Amino acid sequence: MKRTTILSAVFLLLFLPAFAAAAESLPVDEDIQTGKIQPADTAPVEEEKEATQEPEELDTKGAEQGESSPALPEEASKSIYFGDVRFFAGYTTLNMSDYNKAASSAGIQQLKSGLLVGVDFGIKILQCLSAGPRVEFIKAYAEGAGTLDKVDISLLPVMAGLTYSYYLTDIDLIVSAGAYAGYAWANGTFEENVGGTANVPERSEIYGASFAADFDLRLDYMINTALSAGITAGYRIADITSMKAKGAYIDNATVVDPADGSDLAFDFSGLVIGAGVSMNY
Repeated sequence: MKRTTILSAVFLLLFLPAFAAAAESLPVDEDIQTGKIQPADTAPVEEEKEATQEPEELDTKGAEQGESSPALPEEASKSIYFGDVRFFAGYTTLNMSDYNKAASSAGIQQLKSGLLVGVDFGIKILQCLSAGPRVEFIKAYAEGAGTLDKVDISLLPVMAGLTYSYYLTDIDLIVSAGAYAGYAWANGTFEENVGGTANVPERSEIYGASFAADFDLRLDYMINTALSAGITAGYRIADITSMKAKGAYIDNATVVDPADGSDLAFDFSGLVIGAGVSMNY
């Protein structure tokens, strides 16, 4: 034990001075020697924050659109399209109560409904508002057969108006309301039903005109930004209070009520239901 202690002491006496001399010979920065900079301050500086951070991703959510999206129809319709063209067809009732009452007593076909086709031309004046003309053709359906005399009559309204559209982009729908006003011309014939005899039927042409107006609501599905299709419902005003006549079937200059001889009104007013297709341009 004493030998081990003596050897350890001799080792320290021999090598400790050598270690001290080697440490003094190492190069040390002058600022550290003088105390201006602490050794801890010489640690590696943290890299710049901008270099270590990953580049931020661009926000493309606003620009991306799903396949089912109508591609921002409000902005697109304003910047790309000038207007639209709509073709429609449908069924309409006819408020011919006065005529039908007189026709029933005189043995003439009655008019209670009809079919219609039409076209709208719209020009955008605001992002959701368009204006333009509407042209329709309405064919009245004559009811009654056998010995009843025949009637064939149609109406041609030409109007202008406004349509307001609201886009439900989340479900690809457009809700629209329209109001149109103008003039309508009616034209038709009365013809005697002579059956299988050799007699030449008596015939008269009738015609007249009046103010006309349409009010409708539409619900369209946006197939894409340029094309949509949907249904419509509305009401039409077109009451022709007097119809002129010429020909052998009617003796008077106008169509009159046989009961009292007053002018017989042909009221084409009625409800409208139909469907249509719209194309932007």
